[in-house]
Amino acid sequence: MLLRTFLNLLPLVAAATAVSSEGGYLVPKDLAPGFYHVNFHANGTSTVEKLDPTAVVPRDTNAAEKRDLRISGSAKFARALAKRFAYGDSGRFMIEQDQYNTLTARWRSYFSLGNAASPGITFYITDRLVLASCNYGRNNQFMPPESVDEFNGVLDQNFGLWHTGWVHWGDVYGDITFWRDYRGIRLCSNLNGGWVP
Repeated sequence: MLLRTFLNLLPLVAAATAVSSEGGYLVPKDLAPGFYHVNFHANGTSTVEKLDPTAVVPRDTNAAEKRDLRISGSAKFARALAKRFAYGDSGRFMIEQDQYNTLTARWRSYFSLGNAASPGITFYITDRLVLASCNYGRNNQFMPPESVDEFNGVLDQNFGLWHTGWVHWGDVYGDITFWRDYRGIRLCSNLNGGWVP
């Protein structure tokens, strides 16, 4: 129901934006498939750590309260979408359907276990593909597992099945962008050039 309501609102409130090749974060080539998190530091450096998706990130009550304010199909939901919702196509087609299915299944499971999209970049990589959450805010954002399907639905409806790209949720889920693409592509460059460690 939420996905259908959400997709019906897209033509009214979305602003499709081209992806810049400048800025963003480049996933290191030597990482094995799995979940990782990138922390960005004030001195301009970053650290990458491998995550255990079964070890739940501690809940931030402020972020949980913000998420619970989202009411699908309501005027509040539509206003939140209109504030900063945007999406973009990064111009590639993912032919690795088995890896694509692995990405989405792992993210659904990650959120089902109660994990958060933590500040910085959290990503799952396969041999060739990556699905990342870019949390531009300061709080952990707890998201329902179906948010992964909502993200994929936005891209599939607007650019065709299995196209690479991103969706920025704005005030719906906090300052979160979901990004799906190939390894070796700069991620999270949709807001003001993104992060450049």
